[in-house]
Amino acid sequence: MRSRIAELSTTGFDEDDFNIGSLPAVARLAEEAETFSAKIEAERRRITDAERKLKEAEKAIKDKKDFLAQYATDANLAKQVRIAACPSCAICPRH
Repeated sequence: MRSRIAELSTTGFDEDDFNIGSLPAVARLAEEAETFSAKIEAERRRITDAERKLKEAEKAIKDKKDFLAQYATDANLAKQVRIAACPSCAICPRH
């Protein structure tokens, strides 16, 4: 990516038309673009990792609730766990 940015930043600059102020400005902007690209990629990785951890936590919670609902000895406790496992309804027809 660096080589592509460098190529784009110097394209169109001939030695005859060389403007002293513009080439450093383009180089600075190219560096800023590279910095922000790296930050965006790092943020994407962080979000992906957080989403993966969230899914794992949700699955672990569901598994524990299912286990409690299946093996709870108190009928009232088992019913409460089943309702908590299916928050979209008060009385789940599956249970």
